[in-house]
This record gives sequence, structure tokens and C-alpha cells, in this order.
Amino acid sequence: MIKRSAKILVELVAIGVAGLTVLLIFAAIRLSMGPISLDLLTPHIERGLNIESGDFRVRLGSTALAWSKDDSDLDIVVRNVRVTNRAGVEQAFVPELAMGLSVRALIYGRFRPTRFELLGPRLSLVRGADGRIGFSDPAGPGPGAGGVTAPAKNPAPDSAKAPNPAKIKSGGAPGALKVGGAVFAKVMDSLLHRPAPDHPLYYLKSIRVSEAGIEFRDRRSGLRLHAPDSDFILIRGGEGVDVSARLNVVLGPKSALIEIGGGYNADTGHIKLKARFANLVLARLGDNFSHLSAARFPANGTIGLDMTPDGVINSITLDAEGGPSTIAVKGLYKKPISVRTLRLKASLAGGLKRIKLDHLTVDLGGPRIGITGEAERAGKLTTVALDVTARDIAIGDLKRLWPKGVVSGGREWVVENLEGGMIGRADSRFGFTIQHRPGTGPGGGSVVDLGTVQGGFGFSGLTVHFLKPMPPIKGLNGSASVNKSVLTFQANSGAVAGLKFGDGKVRISGLDKEDQD
Repeated sequence: MIKRSAKILVELVAIGVAGLTVLLIFAAIRLSMGPISLDLLTPHIERGLNIESGDFRVRLGSTALAWSKDDSDLDIVVRNVRVTNRAGVEQAFVPELAMGLSVRALIYGRFRPTRFELLGPRLSLVRGADGRIGFSDPAGPGPGAGGVTAPAKNPAPDSAKAPNPAKIKSGGAPGALKVGGAVFAKVMDSLLHRPAPDHPLYYLKSIRVSEAGIEFRDRRSGLRLHAPDSDFILIRGGEGVDVSARLNVVLGPKSALIEIGGGYNADTGHIKLKARFANLVLARLGDNFSHLSAARFPANGTIGLDMTPDGVINSITLDAEGGPSTIAVKGLYKKPISVRTLRLKASLAGGLKRIKLDHLTVDLGGPRIGITGEAERAGKLTTVALDVTARDIAIGDLKRLWPKGVVSGGREWVVENLEGGMIGRADSRFGFTIQHRPGTGPGGGSVVDLGTVQGGFGFSGLTVHFLKPMPPIKGLNGSASVNKSVLTFQANSGAVAGLKFGDGKVRISGLDKEDQD
């Protein structure tokens, strides 16, 4: 009797397993053919996304169950999602949105999202005049639109078959996708700071956006960047929120790949991001940053960013290298300068008012130049201090590389009176201020006041015309020092008209005057 009962039980279990297997296979086949309508759940999910005391009200058009082929997950797809404020004004419209639901919340009869996934929106970020970065409100489709927008295509009724969530495109439903800055900020804040347990977004753990068109506008500088076909994901972790992004920034005819990692630390209250870039040509930023037009070569490196959740940037770090190419600096050089390699490490802190140049190293295919320094802006005045080291410079290169307007008296004397020879090493220190004046007319623009110039260099094999038309000194070896007004040569050896001499000293003053002594 016991054996017979056990046999029957085994057969029943086998039949149940077989039936369940067939049912699962059928469900998988059905899901592979397209989403399954779950409109009966629409009111329940809608209630789960709303809170009586909330600032916004969510309305859903329809609901479907879909299988994501990308991650083999089952997703809830909601269509025609509308968000209004208390006054009934529409703040957001999302044609199609994939989400995951919390199993724990379902046990208690609540429909709470754990993740949102969206494909193909256009996202608009703005840095305001106060230095804060935020999502702007939508202003309709097109490049100038704010917030998150995307153009609509042919309308489809709510009862139409919902697409695979991995293929959700913002233009697949009536109207244009748009998410106002306040709505997006609310969702982001719920991810950064976990709300109360009864909040609709309490279980939210991630937001994924794929194939997005991201536009950034800086109202302070006029900079405008566009990054089409970009992806990012935000995942809530134990210490805060992890961020990962892949941006294709368009600069002129080409694009530069930028990969971003980092996140928000709940303990410090700061967002720290590190971006790795490749083939980034700063000169292609255009007229927004004319002083970067010198950097015409593709650069690779990293940018670090420290900011607050409300978009205030505390500090920026930059570590980059590039070359070979050319540097063209308007107003200083008539022709571009060939560069073999360039390495740069710098940081901005103190509300971006203090700059530290750890090093700028330039290899010119012979001459090598290294620069370190600091600059700080207080109101309309910027104070700058630079230390410059140069090596292996032929006198011909010195004449070519010494910028016009920098210790102009000394430069003119060198150009007119030095020939041949080599400078093994030169060290200089510059201190100056920049007075920023509004406007471009008379009295406008920036005024540079050169305060301190100190330098020295060792030389060999120089030909020097001290007093033309007297015979020059040839084969001059020694060292020299220079400041704003005086150039002093300390010679170790040389020859004049065939006569050799040993130690000697020549002092040339009045370099800051039109007529030198």
C-alpha cells in the first residue's frame, strides 16, 4: 500500500513537472513572439507609482510583460507615461518605459519599481550663471530643447503590441518624449538619497539610459557640446550611487570617446567622477574657448571632477598627453610650431578660481620646455606665477620660440645680436597679473602687467655682437642672467678678432626702455 502510494505521488510530481515545463516553454515561445498584455495590472502599478502627498501625479496608458533578449530578464513595459504637477500641468511624457518590480513589495501587494530603462532620448544639461549644473525643462523637440526630449514618429494606440524593452525607442508612441528638469531631478534625488519606505521610489536601484543624445550648454562661457549615441547607468550601492557612462562627443568633423566612472558618496555628500578620453582635440571646441585653439592635436588622458549633488563644481583635475602635431598661438607666433609630444597635468580648485599647473612638458623635436606654476583669481584680478625650464635650445630656435611681447627689450636684443651656439639649460620665473575688464572696445578686454622676470641660462659656442659694427665675440662659453631691465653675461672663454680671452663680464641694462645703455 505504501509502495503504491509512493508510486502515485512520484507520477503526480512527474506530471506536474512536465506540465510546468511545457507551460514555461509555451510562455518563453509566446514572449519571444512579443510582449504579453497586462492591462489588468495598469491601475495597480499606477497606484504604486503615486503618493497622496507627492508633488507629481503619474498616469499610465497600458502595461505589458516583455522578455529582454539583452539581459534575459522579464520586464514590465509601461506605455504613454504622463507626469503632471499638482496643478495638472504636464511635466513629463514617456511613450515607452521598461521597469523591474520589487518582489518584496509584491508580497505586500505593492507595485514598486526597482529599475528604469530607457532607449534613445535626448538629454539636455545646462550650467547656469551661478555655476550649477542641472537638467533644463523641455522647450519642444530640436537641438535647443531642454530636459529630456526625443522626436515622435507615427502614433500607436495603447492597445498596440509593446516592443521588446531592449529595443524601446522614445519615438515609438504618440507625442515626443520629454522629461522636465524637476521630474528628472526628483528621480535622481530618490536614487542618491533613499526616501521613506512608503515612497514609490524606495526600492529604486538603477537607471539605465542607452543611445541617448546628450547636449551640454554652459551659459557662463557659451560652450555647447553634443554627444549622440551615448549610454549611462546609475546603480545604488552600499555607500552611495555608482555611475558609468560612455559618451561620443562631437568636435567638428570627428568625435571623441569619453568613458566615465565614479559615483556619489553618501558619507561625504560629494559626486566624484573620472573621465577617460581618447582623440580629444581641444581646438575643435571652437570660438567658445579661443585660448584652446592652440591645441590642434588629438589628446588622450583623464579628467577628474568633484561636485555637489546640486551641480556645484568644487574641483577639476586634468592629466593628458598628445602629439605629434602643431601648436598655433594667435598673437604670439606667426606660424604653427611643430610638437613631437606634449604632456599636461593640472588642477582647478577653490570654486575653480585657483589653478595649479603641476607640469606642462613640450618636446619640440630638439628643444624641450617644462612649465609649472599657479594662478588665482580674486574678483577681476588674476595673479599668475610660472617657472619655465628649457633644454637643448639652439640660438635659432630661441629666436623662433621667444614670444613677441614677453620681455620685448631682451628679445629684440637677442634677435639682433646673437648668432649660432647652443643653450644647454635655461631657467626662468615669471610673475604677472591679469586685469579683466568687461567689453571689447577701448578700455575693455584683459590687461597684463608683468611684475617679475628672473632667469638664467648656460651657453656655448655663441657669436655675440655687443657693439656693432665692432667685431663680434665668437665661441663664447659661459652663463647669463636676465630680468625685466638687465641682461648680464658671465663669460668663461671666447675670442674677438682672433684674440682669445678668459673670464669676462658684460652687463646690458635698460631692456625695459626704448634706448638701451
